[in-house]
Amino acid sequence: MGHDVITSPLLDPVARDWFPPDAPIEALLFTSPQGPRFAGPTADPYRALPVFAVGERTAAAAHAAGFDDVVEAGGNVGRLYAAAATAGHRHVLHLAAVDRTPVEPPPALEIVVRAVYEARLAGLTDEAEARLRAATIDWALLFWTRTARHFVALYDGLDLPRAGVAVAAISARALAAA
Repeated sequence: MGHDVITSPLLDPVARDWFPPDAPIEALLFTSPQGPRFAGPTADPYRALPVFAVGERTAAAAHAAGFDDVVEAGGNVGRLYAAAATAGHRHVLHLAAVDRTPVEPPPALEIVVRAVYEARLAGLTDEAEARLRAATIDWALLFWTRTARHFVALYDGLDLPRAGVAVAAISARALAAA
């Protein structure tokens, strides 16, 4: 569309130690590509179980991490939960981040959550900061409420006029946070 795109990740994912649940698990849920990437060897007993991945990138990350039976749920957590429940699973393990957007699962689905990584806030890349200061960035794409708030704080810290950059957000909640 004629834009020169640069990336400046505002989160730095870091692995966390985790322990498996005591209850039997029938399937796994991943809502981010980081989940399977940071599941580590503790997830080895679960690699043969069905995996429900929120979207294509998450499904690809699950395959790359050694999970073979992966179902992609169309990019929506509600659909992800529904897919696991429709497949007849009742006890599922969600390997996730420490910070997550809460979504109510279907009543028949019991979800055990284990935080396998945390997403620490990161600063702007040198290139992003220099281009913002030079007013050569006209749009910021924001993909989470937490990073939207963080971007605004970083941007305000540069003491630049807010009218200099338009914002596109993944959701109304993220847009409101910006």
